[in-house]
Amino acid sequence: MAMDAGAVQPTATIRVALAADLESLMPLVRQYHAFEGIGDWQDARMRGVLGRLLGDPRLGLVLLAEEDHAQRAGLVGYATCCFVYSIEHGGL
Repeated sequence: MAMDAGAVQPTATIRVALAADLESLMPLVRQYHAFEGIGDWQDARMRGVLGRLLGDPRLGLVLLAEEDHAQRAGLVGYATCCFVYSIEHGGL
């Protein structure tokens, strides 16, 4: 399918989240929990959980997707990668 030469081409940058990204990340995590039906959302609790993950690279990392064009700039997605040591749960 041919693209319209005048159409805005979506672009995104993927980067590792920093502690300073916590407040921008919270709405996306809240929306994901609602979508998946993960109940008992508590802002303070989740802020603490995410803050701990963002502040301690031994626990894992969060990747952020940011759009970089003027029509729609900002955070558009995230992925979490939490590190666990488990050889079939024996190392937990």
